[in-house]
Amino acid sequence: MQKFAELCHLYQSFRTRNRDYAMRAAQFVRIFAAELAKQIEAPSAFTLPDKNRRKVLYVRPLTFDPETGNVEPLGGPADYLSWDDNDGTWEAAVGIHLEPAKNAFPKTEFTVRLKFKLHDGDIDLQIPPEGNFPIKFDDRASWQPALEHMISALVRTLNLKPWEQAASQLNPSEAASDQEKKIGFIWFD
Repeated sequence: MQKFAELCHLYQSFRTRNRDYAMRAAQFVRIFAAELAKQIEAPSAFTLPDKNRRKVLYVRPLTFDPETGNVEPLGGPADYLSWDDNDGTWEAAVGIHLEPAKNAFPKTEFTVRLKFKLHDGDIDLQIPPEGNFPIKFDDRASWQPALEHMISALVRTLNLKPWEQAASQLNPSEAASDQEKKIGFIWFD
């Protein structure tokens, strides 16, 4: 039988291992967003036209709350992602700000949802609704199909004619929030 001190030591190891795992998941989303920005040659950041003059990345890592659908910027190293106990996946998103003209406002952020599992250096990445990509954490070349999938889905959405949107992508009887979930984007103005 384990002694109390041994159980405490195991618990400390358990907490450290889980914290490191959560930090690695958040690190992946940060690197993935930066790689996407590099691939599409996005400008680095823009300055909000408010009194605080805050800078916002054009392509940024986000947290995603699957229960509410809310996204928030993924901040410092201590920020954690949502974890699904049922299937062991992390939930996150990547936001891509697009603008109607160079340096113009308002900018619109298109948000792509990510679900993934980390297995040592392997990642099972899902980009809802239909993208499944086995990738390696340290092999950026293995990320290319997922990045291309994200951009092609955005391009398809941006190329839809107003009358095609409901008819070609979705069942016209579905609500707008259901429509957005089907194609993997959440719109913000």
